[in-house]
Amino acid sequence: MSWAEEVLARREVWGRAPSAHNTQPWLVTVVQDGEDHVLRVGWDEARHLAVGDPTRRDLLLALGTLVQSLVVVAADLGEQVGARWEVDVATRCAATLHRTAPLQGDRPVPWTSADLVARRTARSAYREPGLTAAEVVEVAAAAQLPDRVGLEVVDPAWVDTWLPVADRWALEGPAAAELARWLRLSRRHPRYELDGLTDEALGLSRIEAAGLRLAVTGPGRAVLARTVAGRLVASSATARPLGTVVALTAPAGPSLGDRGRLGEALLRVWLAAADRGWSAHPLSALLDCPESLAAWPAARGRAPIAVFRLGVPTRPASRSARLPQPPVGA
Repeated sequence: MSWAEEVLARREVWGRAPSAHNTQPWLVTVVQDGEDHVLRVGWDEARHLAVGDPTRRDLLLALGTLVQSLVVVAADLGEQVGARWEVDVATRCAATLHRTAPLQGDRPVPWTSADLVARRTARSAYREPGLTAAEVVEVAAAAQLPDRVGLEVVDPAWVDTWLPVADRWALEGPAAAELARWLRLSRRHPRYELDGLTDEALGLSRIEAAGLRLAVTGPGRAVLARTVAGRLVASSATARPLGTVVALTAPAGPSLGDRGRLGEALLRVWLAAADRGWSAHPLSALLDCPESLAAWPAARGRAPIAVFRLGVPTRPASRSARLPQPPVGA
């Protein structure tokens, strides 16, 4: 078995990579390349959030976290691999991972498969106080961020103003129907153990799960959008206290390949935070919602790539569902 086939066989590990709405959009295949094999990473367009993510920002970030996960798994197998990003929207190909050398000495990253499996997205309220600015700097340093990529604390007053707007947009805006397709708010849902956002992963009570179903589906959505109940659902969509909200920033106008590489950096940030006992929860709606994005505090030449909160959750995070390993030869 080639190194690429060995890595591919460990889907239960690298498949723990995070993705918006837990769509798991990646497709990973082994391809012969001369005398060696490579891993080719692409995506399933049916799992791309075309309405909520028209620029493919979230898609490329997810593929980047997947590539970083593959690098970690390969290192556990004694292989050092590199990724070449060449995103082709027409063919839905994103990156190729090739072996650079047998691993000797230090690992390319300090994390292992156990860290990938242990990582959780914690959507509950976070304990106070949150991270200090110095602790955020510490996480950024441990994540080995590329040049000109930063991790910045977002002004809490700005978050308090715009997060309710963004949450409401996510529940009532044009992407609401798309979100509804990925909600698994009852164990009776046929895909509860496979993908999407479950009530447990969202930290919802049975009453809250029922309310969210009404807010985003069927006639209930239209009714709630016109009532105080709708505003309450939107305002409580993100649990509080928030913890410390931070943004991964980079030079404005990143290419699709740059966004993939930034996804690699994003996972390293979350793993570095986990090393220190801190969980992460993405607040992608702040960048998806046109109003909040337009109100983003402008910094010369820099753009937010991902916004998320860091901190210690008030309750343990649930393990999100994942697709199973395909049969050999499938």
